[in-house]
Amino acid sequence: MTDKKLQKAVEDTLMTGVDAEILDFMKKKAQENRGIDANEMAGGKLPMLTLIQDSNSKVKLPEGQEPKAGWFYYKPKQVMIENPIVNIVYVKQCKLTTEYNKKIERNKSHYLVAGVLDGASDPFLMYIKGVSYGEVWVLFDQTRPWRKHKINPVLLSAFKIQLGSFKKPDLNGKMWFAVSFEMLTQDNEIPIIENDFNRLKMLDKSVDSSELMVQGIINKNIDDYRDKGELPEEMPTD
Repeated sequence: MTDKKLQKAVEDTLMTGVDAEILDFMKKKAQENRGIDANEMAGGKLPMLTLIQDSNSKVKLPEGQEPKAGWFYYKPKQVMIENPIVNIVYVKQCKLTTEYNKKIERNKSHYLVAGVLDGASDPFLMYIKGVSYGEVWVLFDQTRPWRKHKINPVLLSAFKIQLGSFKKPDLNGKMWFAVSFEMLTQDNEIPIIENDFNRLKMLDKSVDSSELMVQGIINKNIDDYRDKGELPEEMPTD
């Protein structure tokens, strides 16, 4: 569907399918341009949502359950979810220094994605990197015509996004599970929009707390590796 057809669809369908109070709220909030802190033009006690890569994963599960590769693991509740539906409230593009098999890699590109599980108030945070990194652009591309609509802009947090997984090779040809993002739509390709005003306001409030959480992660990453002598005094974070 072309952008012009999408804009017409917004005016013809979205306006009649979403409460007018919600449309007005999103229009006001859209002017603040919150939710995405990335260039679209060019754990501990954290509520981690991670993609299980193989059945040997060390995630903690109830007795008798085994990790399922390609499923998602929600750490706060120690449960696996095959294809979670979520509201994404904040996306931060940044550089982090990582350590894997005792090898330190400086300034590795990440997206930190924060949101809330659908049908609940459970927050989550995802580190998106490696083969999953480019998939965030799918999320941007799917939602952009609606987020940027001149008459009825839709907040990032208002979309229903289904997470999934698929096998994808890295630069060395090794296969990994990558995270996929799918904007859920009605049969006419119009996105399914959060139509509970109280929940939409809760999601909007989550933007600020998510931004603080993400910035805290970035600051801690810089401090931790600077203490190890592995970082220069100044490291770019976006």
